[in-house]
Amino acid sequence: VTAYIIDTGVYIEHNDFGGRATFGFKATSSWNDTDKNGHGTHVASTTAGTTWGIAKSADIVAVKVLGDNGSGSTSGVIAGVDYAASNCKSRGGKCVINMSLGGGFSSALNAAVDNAVDLGVVTAVAAGNDNRDAASYSPASADKVITVGATEQANEGGKQVDARSYFSNY
Repeated sequence: VTAYIIDTGVYIEHNDFGGRATFGFKATSSWNDTDKNGHGTHVASTTAGTTWGIAKSADIVAVKVLGDNGSGSTSGVIAGVDYAASNCKSRGGKCVINMSLGGGFSSALNAAVDNAVDLGVVTAVAAGNDNRDAASYSPASADKVITVGATEQANEGGKQVDARSYFSNY
């Protein structure tokens, strides 16, 4: 499995990746190739890190669509999604896209991620952190993606249950 982390980049030399991480794409040529923000590296580690990752042996491809300040353009994000879908198809094998990012509604971005799914790339995206309906955000509102919200432990009648975090979009 190859995991495309579409985010602030990935520090591919991190020991937790065991040499399985490579640089794939950056939306703006003036950006550096690595992750100076840390968010993308954190997401990559959660996805495929050796210690705590969900898919500990997956290959990681860094797709940098957000700068070191965590900002980027919708067109840059779309270019990153298109790169990941195309690269996955040319590599063959199973691929996933993770996008722990979001912004205002964009039919163009939603179309790009839905196209990636149509090409066979499972795509998981963040619901967002504004305590609002995710239908107003992209790529969270795309029809074919897996949109994931945040949860936390809550006490209901003396019993610990999994509940939506107060900040998570729904």
